[in-house]
Amino acid sequence: MEEWKTEGHPLIGREIIRLVEGGPAYSQGKVIGWLSAAESDFVDGEGRPAELFKVKYTTGELAGDHEDLELHEVEASIERMSPGVMKLLWEGV
Repeated sequence: MEEWKTEGHPLIGREIIRLVEGGPAYSQGKVIGWLSAAESDFVDGEGRPAELFKVKYTTGELAGDHEDLELHEVEASIERMSPGVMKLLWEGV
């Protein structure tokens, strides 16, 4: 596998919110790297090469951890950053 790139994709630097597996806790993180589908050794559920994004968690139960995510996982995590959703997550409403 190639070395993670830290620039060249619009998602680099984006903040995300992820549900911690087993929930209901959440962690906030930032996309810090990516690999194109051609560079990644990962294949999606249909067996096609897929790009990957490296996230570093900054708060919550996963603070300090890293995770490799697929594009759809990053996009879903960015949607959780909207102000209304953030209020619900942090207030537990």
